[in-house]
Amino acid sequence: MAIDTFTGTTTGSPGLDWNTPSAWSTGALPGASDTAVMAVPVESSSAWGSVGSGENDTVTALELQSGFTLSLAANSTLDVQGANTIASSGEILVTTTATFTDDNAGNQDQVFIAGGTFVDANSASQDSIWFTSAGGVAVIDAAFGDFLSGGFVGTVHTLSQGGTLEVVGPAGNAASGASISGDTINFGFGGGVESFAVDLDSTSNLSITISPTNPDEYVVTAAMATIAWAKAASGDFSTATNWKGGVVPDASDEAFLAGDGGAAYTVTLDVGDSQTGGITISRIRSNANATLFLDNTGETSGASDELFTSFNTSGAIDNVGYDIEAFGGTMKGALTNDAYGVVDATGPAALRIDTTASVVNDGIFETEGAGALVIEATTVDNESGTIEGQVTLRRATIEGGALSGRVVGAGSVLDGSTNPVNIGTLTVEAGASLTGEGLITNQGSFIVKGSATMEGALDDNGGRIETAGGKLTVEGALSGDSDAIIDGGTMTFAASVSGTVIFEGSGELVLGQAENALFNCRGFATDGQTSLDLEDVGFAGADEITSEITDNEAILMVKGANRTVQFTLVGDYLGVTFTAKSANGGAGSIITASQTTEAAKFVQAAAAFTTTGTSATATHGVTTPQSPSLFNLASGHG
Repeated sequence: MAIDTFTGTTTGSPGLDWNTPSAWSTGALPGASDTAVMAVPVESSSAWGSVGSGENDTVTALELQSGFTLSLAANSTLDVQGANTIASSGEILVTTTATFTDDNAGNQDQVFIAGGTFVDANSASQDSIWFTSAGGVAVIDAAFGDFLSGGFVGTVHTLSQGGTLEVVGPAGNAASGASISGDTINFGFGGGVESFAVDLDSTSNLSITISPTNPDEYVVTAAMATIAWAKAASGDFSTATNWKGGVVPDASDEAFLAGDGGAAYTVTLDVGDSQTGGITISRIRSNANATLFLDNTGETSGASDELFTSFNTSGAIDNVGYDIEAFGGTMKGALTNDAYGVVDATGPAALRIDTTASVVNDGIFETEGAGALVIEATTVDNESGTIEGQVTLRRATIEGGALSGRVVGAGSVLDGSTNPVNIGTLTVEAGASLTGEGLITNQGSFIVKGSATMEGALDDNGGRIETAGGKLTVEGALSGDSDAIIDGGTMTFAASVSGTVIFEGSGELVLGQAENALFNCRGFATDGQTSLDLEDVGFAGADEITSEITDNEAILMVKGANRTVQFTLVGDYLGVTFTAKSANGGAGSIITASQTTEAAKFVQAAAAFTTTGTSATATHGVTTPQSPSLFNLASGHG
């Protein structure tokens, strides 16, 4: 039996596909006799991977490190036949028509069912099973394990979302009656001789029947009751007479703020003290004329009242001091989150904000656990707020404030026109595009795999900007003393530049104003895989480069048709040739480097030994420095 380690991606779900041999430490997919270890990169706290659509995989053992989320796509199966270790924050997400079979004993998995099937076929299971949408199935199957002696000691959560729980006894032990005690269901088999219990977070509105096709099987479903607001008039959420039927919605219900009569009204949520566990409502749905007001007025030290729910709202939400813990859903109306308010997409499903109405965040939008926040086709006034965590922007505009997350698709904007947008960690994914307006500041990590254009200035103060196969263009000034990394792709600075530029792979650095570029540069390759494009240095011919080489530095002078730019490279540069060629119809010059012949190296070494330097007009040679290279750029007009 081999141990095969899969290193996940850190850019969000679904992550790298299981069926990628290069992702595994052995260079091959694990087999039925192998242990699969799902690993989080050392520099990260979370990672993702997926079993792709239609894949069928079997392993002896599965280990998910803390922070790893493994997703099973449609029509896929994963069968773990033996030991299964999932760390405290490791998670498995079973999506539509996928199947995950867990045969191991005593594990403590967190499994999220979003329309697929989870088969729990082991004794003494301590699994936490979460239903995230209707149509999911969890099977607790004693036919495969000794549940009757070991028991099920896990918990089934949020069955009220519309899933199905199937409990199967050993063959020949017919289901003989089930009873509910608090939030526990006791399942009997074989005339009541054998039984075991399953804990749920709520047993309200459950229907327990015996399967018509298998007499050894119970089928448990939950019908989420919809309780509607009685009339289009304002009132308190906790007042029973404000609801049709005179019942206040709870954890097993959908609270529907209906649009009866069409008049605008406000429902004030006036309960949910965190000291008593907050308030849980399965889902809140609203029409456009209803406003939900979360009233924690007077709170000055942070959100203390808590609301646990999912959303399907077209009406406005005004959050004053509440901590909203969202299971998922969509907010389509206006949203105001005050300075002490928190909107936390805890999951396991994503929370979407998708609206053309006003969204103002003076508090915190964040994600925890298995959650994700998607801001789509929405403008967020974030001048005094913070947006952080597993946040995805799609055609979104963020105005000011602090931001971390990822950008997918085209059309997202960071608007720093009034107040700067401060980047914590932001990735522009491959195929995505982002525009920055006004001042953008970066104190974290700004990684471009797609395309990003900063139309104003970029202050890279204490952070890191990187092109990872993407294209970054900064039309305003780049200031700060931090690192700009080129690891594939193109980085363009149209105006002045300061700081440090480091080549960690192939790529191109483009300077629009070489005469205003004051930076250090390391890692310029000697195999032609990196280039420096001087857009404002007119090409004067192949002999525009001259050099002075000693045993510890090379000074390159590019004498263009309109100005001269000088580079000082500190280090041992013997044996490398620098070449200039025409760019943009002769308006610019492109510089590359390549290794020279051994004979040229000998001549240059001898010259360096006997003189303080040598000069030539032509392409000129130097070698790769043994220590990180440094080039200081100075310029003058020629």
